[in-house]
Amino acid sequence: MVIISNVWIVTSKNNSLHNIYKVLIDKKGRENIQKLISENIEASLKINDDLMERSPKSLIDGDAYYFKRDRDDLEEVRKLGFEEFYTKIIENYQSLLNSEVLTFKKKLQEYDSISEKPRFYIFEIKRDDQWLFAYAKIDSRALIRRRMLLEWNATLNSSSAVIDITEGVPLPDNVTALFEVQTDKLYVYDPFVFEKMLFIHETAKLKANENIHKFIQGEFTIGEEGYKVLGLDHSSVIKRIMQSARSINRIAKYNISESLESVRIIEEIMTLLPEERDKLHFNHVENTITVNEENYRTFVAVIHDSIVKRLISGEVQII
Repeated sequence: MVIISNVWIVTSKNNSLHNIYKVLIDKKGRENIQKLISENIEASLKINDDLMERSPKSLIDGDAYYFKRDRDDLEEVRKLGFEEFYTKIIENYQSLLNSEVLTFKKKLQEYDSISEKPRFYIFEIKRDDQWLFAYAKIDSRALIRRRMLLEWNATLNSSSAVIDITEGVPLPDNVTALFEVQTDKLYVYDPFVFEKMLFIHETAKLKANENIHKFIQGEFTIGEEGYKVLGLDHSSVIKRIMQSARSINRIAKYNISESLESVRIIEEIMTLLPEERDKLHFNHVENTITVNEENYRTFVAVIHDSIVKRLISGEVQII
C-alpha cells in the first residue's frame, strides 16, 4: 500500500529552480493525493526491473531508464546536470523534513506570486519496506476543469487543502521519476519531461542533433514538395542553434508528417519579414532551402509551424 508521508512543491523563477516549500496538508488531503497517484506509482514500480540503464540511446528515443550514481565519481553527476537535484533534494532530506522552505539561491527571498511558479511536486512515499520519493512535473497549462487541485498557501505555517475548484496547483495523474532510497536508484519514466522539469536540456540536445543530421542527410525535408535543407552542416549554424533552448526543443520535437505546408506559402512568408537577413533562401531548380547563422531562427519557426500559423492570423514575426 502506498502511503504519502510528506509533500513539497519546488518552484522556479527566471528559468531556474528557486525554492522548495513543505506543504502542510491534513489527513484527508493526504489520502486524496494517495488515491490519485497510487495506481500510477504501483504501475511504475512494476516496470522498474525491465528498465535499461541511462544511455544516449534512451535519451534520444525518450525511453524510460534508471540511473545509479557512482558515489566516488561526483563529476559524472555534474556532467549530467543532476548535481543540484542530488545535493539540494535527494541528499538534503533532513533539511527538507525540518524546514518550511529551502532555497536554491544564495539567500532566501520572500515568495513572489507573480514570477515564482510551482515547477514540480516531491512526494515522500512509504510502501511496505520501501522508502521512495516521487517527482511529478506540474503542468501549469493543463486544463484544470475536472482536475483535483492543491489549494497551496506559500505563507509559512499555513495549511493547504486538496480541493476541486478551478484554481490552485494541479495534482499529477502520474509521476515523472522515482528515487528508491534503499538501492540509490533513480528511475526516470519520461526523460524529456524530467529534464525539462529540472531545466536540463541534454535529452533534447541529443534528439535535436539527431534530427539535424536527418536534415543534412536528406531524410527530413521541408514542405510538401520535399525541399532539402542546406547549411546545417556548418559549425557556426549548429553553434547558434545549440545556444537556444527554444530552438533545441523545437527541432527535437520535429515530426515531418506534421509539417507539410507548401513551399510556396513558406516563401510568401519570407516577403513579409522586415529584415532581409531573417529570410530563408530558396533554389527552385535544385529544390533546396539554405539556412545560415542569421536566418536559423526562421528555419526553426518554419519547421515548428509557428510562423505559418502567424501568417494565417495576420501577425508575422519570428518567435
